[in-house]
Amino acid sequence: MSDDIARLAAVPAPSSLLRHLAGEAAEALAVVLPPPHLPYLAAAAPQRHLIGMTLAVGAPLNVETASGALAWSLGQAIRLLLPDAPPGLKRALGRMGETGWPLESYRRLLRLLRRSEIAKALRHATALDPAAIDGLAEIPAALLEAGVARFGLCLEYAETARDCFAALVERDGVEPAEALAREWGKARTAKSFFERVEEDLQAEPVLSPFPATPRLRWLGTKAEMRDAARRYRNCLANYLVDAARGEAVFGEWLDTPGAIIQVSRDAVFGWRLEQARGLANKAVAGETRNALGAELCGFSIRIGRSGRDLRLSAGRAAVGETRSEHWREDFDEVFEEAR
Repeated sequence: MSDDIARLAAVPAPSSLLRHLAGEAAEALAVVLPPPHLPYLAAAAPQRHLIGMTLAVGAPLNVETASGALAWSLGQAIRLLLPDAPPGLKRALGRMGETGWPLESYRRLLRLLRRSEIAKALRHATALDPAAIDGLAEIPAALLEAGVARFGLCLEYAETARDCFAALVERDGVEPAEALAREWGKARTAKSFFERVEEDLQAEPVLSPFPATPRLRWLGTKAEMRDAARRYRNCLANYLVDAARGEAVFGEWLDTPGAIIQVSRDAVFGWRLEQARGLANKAVAGETRNALGAELCGFSIRIGRSGRDLRLSAGRAAVGETRSEHWREDFDEVFEEAR
C-alpha cells in the first residue's frame, strides 16, 4: 500500500493555469510535461489543441516529442504527431479557440474531417466549438449527405435537423425518410432547407368521410390544398394542420363560380359547414350557396349555428345573460365574405 501511495504522490499535479488551458487533458499533460509546463503554456493555441488531440487518440507522446511539436511550425507538428491526420486539420486547429476541448470532442472532429460531405464546411468555418462538433457528430449520415452542414455549424441547426429526421424515420421508416432528406439537399439556403423539412413534417390531410360528386371534390392531399390556395388566392394552406388532425375537411365546389368550403367536426352535429369562400375570399352568391347547401345537406352536414355556440348561449342564459357576444353562425353568415 505504501508503494502505491508513493507512486501516486510522484505523479505531477497540473497547475491551475494548465487546467484552465488544457481542460480534460491537463492530468495527462502534467505527466508528459511536468510543472511548470512552460513549453505548453508558451505555445500558440493551435499547437496546444494538437497536443490535446494527440492524447485523445492515444498516439505516442513523450516530453521530447511534445516539446518539439510545440516549438515547430504547425504543419511540421501535425506530421510528427498525427501522420495520418485528415486534410483540413491544420486550418481547423486555428479556429478552435484558446482553451482545450473535451477529448471525445477532439476525436469527433477528426472523424468528421474524414467525411467529405461535411469536411468542406468544417474547413471554411470561421470558428469551431466542441458543442457544435458534438451536435454534428450525432447527425445521421443521410442528413450529412443532404448537406445540412453547408448552412453553418450552428448547434441548433444540427439538432433541429437531426430531430426532424428522426421523427420522419419513426413515422415513415428509414428509406422514405432518407429519400426526403435527399430532396432537402437540393436547397440552396438554410431557409429553403428548413422550409422543405417543415413541409415534409406536415402530415397529409385525413380523408373526407364524404364521397365526391360531379360538383364537389374533396381536397385529399397537401398538394391539392396548396394548389387550391394558389388558384383561389386564399390562406387555405394555413389550414393544413386542421386537415391533418381530422378536425376539418376541405372541398372545392366545381360549378361556376367555384368556391372552397371547410366542413368541421362538431360535437353536437357531427359535421358542420364552417365557411364557404369564392375567389380571394369573396362571398358566395345566392344561387351557388343554395346549390351547395342542398349538396351538403344530402350528406347530413349541418348548416347553421355550431353546437359549441349553442352550448355557450345556453350556459349564459342559465346565469341570466341574454345577450350573446358570439357570432351567430347561421346559414347566411357561413357564406359571408371574410374580413
